[in-house]
Amino acid sequence: MGAEANVEGHDALIRLYHRIKEYKSWTLSSDVLQEFGIQAFQVEISDGHSLHFNPCFFRPYPKKLHHLLHLAELDDYKRGRNPGPPNFDGIFKKAQEDFLNGDYLKIANRNYVSATKRWAKREEDAEWRARESFDYIEHQLDTTPEGQPWYFKLRSLGNLEFWDPRKRPEDPTLMQLPSEGLEWTVIDTYRYYAEGSPKPHTICANVADVYATDADTALTLHEVQAIVNLMVIRITHKPFRECHIHPILVLSYMGPHHGRIIQASYDGERLTVQYSQLWSFEDEERALTELFIRYNLSRPVGLQQVLSIR
Repeated sequence: MGAEANVEGHDALIRLYHRIKEYKSWTLSSDVLQEFGIQAFQVEISDGHSLHFNPCFFRPYPKKLHHLLHLAELDDYKRGRNPGPPNFDGIFKKAQEDFLNGDYLKIANRNYVSATKRWAKREEDAEWRARESFDYIEHQLDTTPEGQPWYFKLRSLGNLEFWDPRKRPEDPTLMQLPSEGLEWTVIDTYRYYAEGSPKPHTICANVADVYATDADTALTLHEVQAIVNLMVIRITHKPFRECHIHPILVLSYMGPHHGRIIQASYDGERLTVQYSQLWSFEDEERALTELFIRYNLSRPVGLQQVLSIR
């Protein structure tokens, strides 16, 4: 893998990338994380409003959100978005988009077989259910708040723009196929941008074929892998490669309908990962839904200036 290109001064991160890539167990104990040189700890929540990140790089949207839907209230929405059995043409096209080179027909065939089996057993499939939770939050972000014009969406409250760097063959992947191990995907990577004051902060979602009861309180391999891989991409791509600090907020989704919020930061020497407990979106208490949406609309705080945005 050619991740070593253009990463002068980031030897520790590259070593970590290779160690994580070769690691087999899909849960990471505190001892293993310490052995990897990762500073990781669970953080508490304050009155359902925010997480005690320290240092803190993401502050949730400060105002209360109204008229949020509970997961159980989205049955009609879920029925409307059910795509039915997988479509081979669509899977082949996605293989061409996701991979710069390779045997697209072979990749598409493999993914089609996997997707067909998954669709047949979708109610028991952890990744399918995790995507329902992701879609549930996305659906609410795409609704129009009461009193606003139809074109104004809840996500408009966040100052974010989609970030998709031009892929290079040597870049780490932001997904893993079932044939390669535990399936996971980083979805919708965003950056902040304000005219004249670009920020180094990134927000993304991560969906995985993991049941929350299995993950318990430990970070999973896929969560750390996604963070490390994204960090390596950041240090080799504009505008982030000139940053002194790399803060990432991850909205992590697992089956059956669970999620947690992770803040990761890399300062050129050490990776620090702070994470919440796992919560269920099926809980009647809507505070979790609001918390996830407010963190999707986070304000960047802490060290903010990017050195180069060219």
